[in-house]
Amino acid sequence: MKKIIWLLPGILYPYCMLLFLYGIFTGHADDFFPSITIIDILLCLGALFLIAAIGNIIFIARHLAGKYRAADLPFINLLVKLIHIPAYLLIFALGILCMITIFTMGFSLFFVFFDCLTICLSGMTGLLTVWTLCHGGKCTKQFMILHGLLQFIFVADVISAVIIYRRAKNCSSENCL
Repeated sequence: MKKIIWLLPGILYPYCMLLFLYGIFTGHADDFFPSITIIDILLCLGALFLIAAIGNIIFIARHLAGKYRAADLPFINLLVKLIHIPAYLLIFALGILCMITIFTMGFSLFFVFFDCLTICLSGMTGLLTVWTLCHGGKCTKQFMILHGLLQFIFVADVISAVIIYRRAKNCSSENCL
């Protein structure tokens, strides 16, 4: 699946944040980067987000240029969503733990913001998938709009990705809605 090479930065993005947090809270970040600050970490995460967004844009452009088969997109979208589930669960759990005291509540807001950035990255692939299905006549415009929006909502994005995958797998172009 060398098709998803452009999506790898977006797939790994939430895990990078968890890795940075692990380094900060355990003190291991100082082992690799002796004078790293929170600002440096935020700048790294911002740069990683830009790299991931550029990778997604290249993937979309290559798909629109005909480099990839439309039949592969629903599986790729589902794969991206499923790979993100453990990261979302860990980030959610850390966010809940940080809500316990007033001193760590700021981290919870950071986690929400970070999760929103991550779902934007994976939502781009989902939106491309439903657009391709609609363009190929495998779904209606209402289906495209509904599932396009669901790609940007937590938990609903995974359910929607499964529905899209099943629709694409079971639907032949002769008997689609």
